[in-house]
Amino acid sequence: MILTQQEQLAFQMIRDAARIGARCPTNIELEIATGYESTSMGPRLVARLAEKGMIKVLMTGQRFRQVQICATGECTAAMECRPHVPKGTRQVGRTAITEHEGRYSIKTRAG
Repeated sequence: MILTQQEQLAFQMIRDAARIGARCPTNIELEIATGYESTSMGPRLVARLAEKGMIKVLMTGQRFRQVQICATGECTAAMECRPHVPKGTRQVGRTAITEHEGRYSIKTRAG
């Protein structure tokens, strides 16, 4: 498989993280390391590596992705279990407290 110099560097960074079970490099980390100045190039590098069969993206989230190296089966760290909290909401245990126009509403989730 022929990889560009930037793809090789991005793959090395992801592979090194997977070898030690660390988190996957962020888009900005990949962009800085490969010399790109566009914020769209981090996700594009990851997508190209996946298309070429080098990696498999197992999970994505806001500022997070978990990746598996296809050749070895090694994976970057799994996401920390922190639920998404919408803007204007703060999470207290399983209770969400929301403010809207000076009024508060409380929603409790079971389980």
